[in-house]
Amino acid sequence: MTDQYRSYKIHSLTPTPPMGWNSFHSFGCLATEADLFSNLEVMAERLKPFGYQYFVVDNGWFGEHTVEPGMKYPSKPHADDVNLDEYGRYQPSKVNFPHGLKPLIDRTHELGLKFGIHIMRGIPRKAVQLNLPIYGSRYRAADIANIHDTCEWCHYNYGIDLDKPGAQDFYDAFICMLAEWGVDFIKADDICGRPREIEAVAAAIERCGRDIV
Repeated sequence: MTDQYRSYKIHSLTPTPPMGWNSFHSFGCLATEADLFSNLEVMAERLKPFGYQYFVVDNGWFGEHTVEPGMKYPSKPHADDVNLDEYGRYQPSKVNFPHGLKPLIDRTHELGLKFGIHIMRGIPRKAVQLNLPIYGSRYRAADIANIHDTCEWCHYNYGIDLDKPGAQDFYDAFICMLAEWGVDFIKADDICGRPREIEAVAAAIERCGRDIV
């Protein structure tokens, strides 16, 4: 084992590739509460017997989409607004998840499956614009954001300057919240080639008190 990986606990490594279902492959970023509940039941019936266990809700679960009258889905893949709590952490869309994510997470666990969720690296642009406080610290969103570091294909977040005080605190607070919800798996997006960001997410998972892949 190289020195680069000595700090990671062996029990934290995933022994096999995770097997599961991801909403993006059927619904892109627009899956609704009804879509997910119906697919969850099918997954438990048809895929669980073959070792599939992670039911993963992909990007956009926090997007406050506009749906035209008579339409089931919005016309744009990404929403113009997002739902945040007072600490700048994403919350379930009131449009797509009027009952929140808890009923879906609870049903996932009732079926003997594990619940996964998508996150974008960085901090929501809306949190920076509102300069919301970072939970557990004396810093605010604008203190840690790098507004010049953006994703080419998704406009929701700014990058985080990990040299700034409060940066790790944001990741710790966000991951801790997901752990409290009962999340078992995180799909971290736009993060490849950014080892410090990967390390920040991994460190937050180590501290959250829940076994999360």
